[in-house]
Amino acid sequence: MTTHCTPQGPTPAGSRPAAGAEACASSSPSCSQSDHHSSIATAAAAASLRCGARVYNGCQSWETILTVYAFCSTNLIDEFGPTIERAHEYIKRSQVLKDQPNYQSYYRQRSKGSWTLSTVDSTWNSPDITAEALKVLMLLSKISPNLVGNPIEEQKLYDAVDCILYSMV
Repeated sequence: MTTHCTPQGPTPAGSRPAAGAEACASSSPSCSQSDHHSSIATAAAAASLRCGARVYNGCQSWETILTVYAFCSTNLIDEFGPTIERAHEYIKRSQVLKDQPNYQSYYRQRSKGSWTLSTVDSTWNSPDITAEALKVLMLLSKISPNLVGNPIEEQKLYDAVDCILYSMV
């Protein structure tokens, strides 16, 4: 099987090289073995950067928490009870319930008990957002469950406090 040498690495013969890539037959003297090795290393490095990166996908938790806090600061809880109840459930479900395996080896803080900027899938601990979530959940626990739903489990509040205190060290 003939291969072509491209900046993206060797490709099977007959496939098109990436746009703008110079291709040459592997039997050609202008395409050395070292070209293949360097292009494979470059492609592997690029792939590891793309695959290993985590990007925020919004700020849903933060916005929901602040919106509920604003509702709690008004006399509109009765009027918007179902909306607040759904937001309350979202906030409870958005708490990170376990630490990432081997989080210390990736220079990360523990995340169990925290809230993130975006979604629970990001697992990036944010002490500010965790503190605001804790405050809102405590406010909602003082309001009738008929209006805003059942309060969060007490142990999850303790996990949030532990996470905030851990980040202060």
